[in-house]
Amino acid sequence: MPQEKAASAAFGDLAAADKLLRDYSRASSIAGGGIKLAEFPPVQLAAGQPLTEFDTMATLADLMLETRLAPGRIHPLVESLERRETNVARAAILAARLAQASDDDPGFDKAVARAEGALDSGDWEQRRELASVLLTSGLDSSLMSSRKSEAMEGDVKRAMKWFAEAIAHNNQDVEALWGFGTAATRLGQNLDLAEQALVAAYKRAPSSAEIAMSLANLKGRQEKPDEMVPFLQDAIRYATDLHTRRWAAETLIQTREFIAERDKIDAENRKQREAYEKMRDEYEKKYGKPRPKKK
Repeated sequence: MPQEKAASAAFGDLAAADKLLRDYSRASSIAGGGIKLAEFPPVQLAAGQPLTEFDTMATLADLMLETRLAPGRIHPLVESLERRETNVARAAILAARLAQASDDDPGFDKAVARAEGALDSGDWEQRRELASVLLTSGLDSSLMSSRKSEAMEGDVKRAMKWFAEAIAHNNQDVEALWGFGTAATRLGQNLDLAEQALVAAYKRAPSSAEIAMSLANLKGRQEKPDEMVPFLQDAIRYATDLHTRRWAAETLIQTREFIAERDKIDAENRKQREAYEKMRDEYEKKYGKPRPKKK
């Protein structure tokens, strides 16, 4: 709604609020107070464990990728990690992320293949990390991306598989639950399981715009526009980037327009049905019910 109307609805008489603020700004002193708190209990921290050289370098590479440094500056570090045998899967996942940032399709596919071949049977976190890389690739809507739609769909399918395996090891992990539900929704598969996963993630992280957006998309797939609205509102409320907020706001407007038009058509159909039933009742009252035809 317009800002002035929204402000009046939230704060009442804006002139009165303005006067209070002006009076406060003109005051020569500010009232103060204090609350006496008890002593804080001592915090017990576990003894720190030194990182291995590989973990230190991998953490540094992860930070460089997260901060979107130039791929050329990250490449030597990732190459160094790949030459080591300490954790092949982790190094390959970092290489896949770097190839993704460089828009290097062949390099991305090779790195993903290496990671899949090196996954430890009980390491659910690496499955989740690999799935996240694949899902990011499959959902990339950038005009600069050169990846073909068939390859992107394959990325989403593989992401759903690895997220499912991660959930099998830990069904409390929010990222794995969100990722599985998002991938399944994108593919239009296992929507009941996708809903269970996304609802479980939403209960654990109710202020996540990504989870709210995925739930809105799921309800759209299920053709339940009324149930899309609260999740779109959450996405608008919690989004930290303009793209997500704009998508949610525009989709909310379109959804509300659709609901209004649907309700209008339903009301008109109901009105016509009631008129027909009234006319039929009057006809039967006047002429009696028609006799059934003989077979």
